Amino acid sequence: MVKNYLKIAIRSLLKHKLFSLINILSLTVGLTCSILLFLYVQDELSFDKFNTKKDSIYRVVQDTYLPDGSLQWQGIFHAIRLGPVMEEEIPEVKSFARFAKPFGEPGYYLKGDGESLYNYVLFGDFSVFQSFDFPIIRGSVKDADPKSVVLTEDAAKKYYGSTEAVGKTMSIRINDIFTDFTVVAVAKNLPSNSSIQFDVLISFDYQTEIGEFKQWVDEWGFGAIITYVELNEGATPETLDGSLASILNKHYPYYKEVAEERGYKSVKDYRVLKLEPLTAIHFNIKVTEGLVASSDPTYSFILIGLVVGILGIACFNFMNLSLGRSAYRIKEVGLRKTVGAVKSQLVSQFLGESILLSFFSLLVAFLLADLLLPLFNQLTNKPLSIDALYSIDSTLLLVGITLFLGLISGFYPAFVISKFNIKDTLSGIRLQRNTFLSKVLIALQFSIACLLVIGMLAMNKQTHYLLNKDLGFDSKQVISLKNAKIGENTIYSHFKNTLLAHSGIYSLTSANQTFANPSGLGGRGFTYKGERKRVGIISVTDDYMKTMGISLADGRGFSKTAKENAVIINQACAKDFELNTNDTFGELTSSVNTDPIIAGVMNDFNYSSLKTEVFPMLINKTDNDNLGHIFIKLTGTNTKETIAFIEEKWNEVANELPFEYAFLNDTMKAQYDSEQRWGNIITYSMTITVLLSCMGLFGMVALGLESKKREISIRKVFGARVSNIVWLISNSYLKILLVAYLIAVPFAYYFISDWLSTFTYQVDLGYSIFIIGTGLVFLIAFITVSLKTINAARSNPVKHLRSE
Repeated sequence: MVKNYLKIAIRSLLKHKLFSLINILSLTVGLTCSILLFLYVQDELSFDKFNTKKDSIYRVVQDTYLPDGSLQWQGIFHAIRLGPVMEEEIPEVKSFARFAKPFGEPGYYLKGDGESLYNYVLFGDFSVFQSFDFPIIRGSVKDADPKSVVLTEDAAKKYYGSTEAVGKTMSIRINDIFTDFTVVAVAKNLPSNSSIQFDVLISFDYQTEIGEFKQWVDEWGFGAIITYVELNEGATPETLDGSLASILNKHYPYYKEVAEERGYKSVKDYRVLKLEPLTAIHFNIKVTEGLVASSDPTYSFILIGLVVGILGIACFNFMNLSLGRSAYRIKEVGLRKTVGAVKSQLVSQFLGESILLSFFSLLVAFLLADLLLPLFNQLTNKPLSIDALYSIDSTLLLVGITLFLGLISGFYPAFVISKFNIKDTLSGIRLQRNTFLSKVLIALQFSIACLLVIGMLAMNKQTHYLLNKDLGFDSKQVISLKNAKIGENTIYSHFKNTLLAHSGIYSLTSANQTFANPSGLGGRGFTYKGERKRVGIISVTDDYMKTMGISLADGRGFSKTAKENAVIINQACAKDFELNTNDTFGELTSSVNTDPIIAGVMNDFNYSSLKTEVFPMLINKTDNDNLGHIFIKLTGTNTKETIAFIEEKWNEVANELPFEYAFLNDTMKAQYDSEQRWGNIITYSMTITVLLSCMGLFGMVALGLESKKREISIRKVFGARVSNIVWLISNSYLKILLVAYLIAVPFAYYFISDWLSTFTYQVDLGYSIFIIGTGLVFLIAFITVSLKTINAARSNPVKHLRSE
């Protein structure tokens, strides 16, 4: 019987080639997209779950609340001693691991067996290798001293040519001096789905015993350390609430004074120490400065919605075409019932056909997904692998989804076909299709298409706005380089004396901070008129405002010749602190100069991403030539020659360091790589959705025209023109699309508004994207309908009426 069903299924597919092709393509494309999107979502959801102790590891966070009880911000930077004190004073804490980034820079120049190369580094306790599943493949961290370093496999190959690096010396340039460290171990490359990432891990003890943290070891007001703790078996964060509150009260006594000053009832209403589960870190978007950028879970939900939408459209196409073809299989049903077939056998046959089609589509989809995965990885910036589908859970899920697709796609058509009466099926009576259900399915799939088209237009509009908005300064033709002290001179001081004579260079300057820094703009926080305030502070040398194209709203710039006790504040600072030109800013005495005088007020400019608003900041001029960053404004003529000249001058003073530069304009735009990637994903998903919807619509029009051939022929005999017939057929489908539009617009407006709310600066939605988006879908659908309708309208009526 099964063999017989299989033969009939294959014959049916071959007999109706167009509809079989549409069904197979719909399911294949739908499953291919779903497999790729599934791999992405699976990777997102799997972050940190590879750790065997994932349920016992937590990150220490500190919540700060406003007087009304709402969360103001969540911080992860703590005092150096917090981890050790938690281990000493809280019995449930088994161990701790601390991490810190280098001050002011994400990395250092490192030198192994070859030339020095710039690399991101991390300071960390080597206890991380006991708590986390980061296997060491060579060496050991057991007896490591402060000048020890652990490399990953890739880092070892990069600096030593192989993983045989244990015992070798690595020179790391810290504070302008190369310091020798010993490679004590090589670890396996960290999984990409880990919220802790490093290529080079320097012993945390170096910072506390030798380096920059030595003076701050016992200073609880110094917060720059990310702390993880591992709890003993059976311990939970809830059991530690009282102990964490005690640590806060004991070691941060000034919190009580601040809380009372601001009107809080107690310290716990102001600040609270908490433990955040390791597996929750990746999706915590409240924290913006973690070891790895967090991911907005909204995007994962969007992808899940896309999977459901694309598979839904594939199912709708299958159901619609199966229902449409049911009228052409009634004689087959009648004959089978005549020879004794019961309803359950017929249902099994038709369900078997749809399930067979689904699994064939899955096989093709799997091969396509494997072929397209490198392009998808490039699109998403993830190292996804098809191997992730070979696990039992993934395989069962895919098989289950495919089986469900086959059942849901074929169940209703099978039920409709099998209930036909023997007398009606064999008497030649043409049975009516369920046009209402078909219209509902078409409306649903085009609603999804409209939603995605509108969403794509909105994301592209917002991304274009982010990339092209006037930031308040001119980043074009500005290149940035790292400054360094070489002997008695700095690279900047050498550049000052040699570059400005070149015709391709307009100006140059240096500053202690760069633009688009993920860690934000450094500055100082203090209490001002009973409120906690913060001001970003940038120390600069001559011509900073000229190089950056920053304009003044009031006052004057810095004098080039005379030393002066002056600062320039931005408009946000002037407004927040109610300051004017020539006022003094005594609150910043210890951070800038003695009673600095405000020389001028500059126009606000966006120092970092447009996701954050412009906050109070000031610029103070210094004679220090050893600030961390050099900025050179080019004239734009002979750019390649000018950069080659700069490299030549670089090598005169710093030939031991690689010449690496970046255009500031590219750096600013790189902040929106995520939005651009998601815009591309939505665009491709939209294209596929519209394509699948139109394929289904094309099939439905073809089926509908089969039953209207005689009607069209009669209308032509009575003088109807092709345009009349095209409009007559298209009109009914355009009404369905209008319903789809009315369904899609409210959902599109809600989801897009919610997404735009994450940006401080956002475009006005307006009506245009809704009109253009829907118009685009209408146009494509109308062309789809017209192509088939015109062909039918131009056919010879005699061909269809000769037997009447």
